[in-house]
Formats: sequence, C-alpha cells, structure tokens
Amino acid sequence: MTTSDSKKAFGEGLWYHEKLDHGLYHSMENSKTHYEGTSKFQSISVFQSKAYGQCLMTDGLLQSTEVDEHVYHECLV
Repeated sequence: MTTSDSKKAFGEGLWYHEKLDHGLYHSMENSKTHYEGTSKFQSISVFQSKAYGQCLMTDGLLQSTEVDEHVYHECLV
C-alpha cells in the first residue's frame, strides 16, 4: 500500500480514509487537528477522532490511536 491509497482529511467533521486491501477501507471522522507538520524524515499529523481519541499518523498512514495504544505498548513489553 502507498500513501496515495490513503486520503488525509483535516478539519472538524472531515473524514480520514485508509485503504487496507482491495475494497476494504478504514475511515474515521476528525473532530480536531492538534498538529500537522513535516520533519526531516516524514510528515506527521496528530488529530482527534470521535471514536478513537488522539491519533498519530505518519506519511499519511495511521500509526497509533489513544484507544488501542495499550496493544502497541503491550507488544513492546
């Protein structure tokens, strides 16, 4: 999957769509953008989702959300 398969949506009430597979997308509504910028290595976005809480996205792909962060940290431990 490439970044072009995903669509960023920033601004209250807009939707973020990420293609997971052929005909399968994951979508979430953005209620507030906390940060959007570009580092030396990647684009970074932090936004608030009504269903998932705070979300981290790099290079247009969802990395982690507040609701599922325990899964991410459990794997690290």
